[in-house]
Amino acid sequence: AKSRATAAHIAARRESPRSSWNRGLTYVQSKKSSYKNRQSWSAAMRRIYGDSCMMCGWSAAPCDAHHILAKSDGGKHTIDNGIMLCPNCHRLADMGILSWALLEACKQLAQKKCIAV
Repeated sequence: AKSRATAAHIAARRESPRSSWNRGLTYVQSKKSSYKNRQSWSAAMRRIYGDSCMMCGWSAAPCDAHHILAKSDGGKHTIDNGIMLCPNCHRLADMGILSWALLEACKQLAQKKCIAV
């Protein structure tokens, strides 16, 4: 009876929209993917947007994935909440010199350029 309950539980998790996938690195909640940890989120950001700064275009060395809405303010590890920044732009964003609205607008512009190419 114990093995049947386990098999039924596993089958139910596969059908559930909240089940984990991608080897446990990503969770699907509604239509957005929320990554389990910063490393998997950062790797996904790099795969999707490449390794150049979405703010200034710098690409001489690897850039950082930055949360537009900080984790401490309720931001999540989602692709929508991320932007690729060079170390200098990342520092400016962390200090608050680059505002949330500016980062969001820059990301939207960079996404349009990627689609047009």
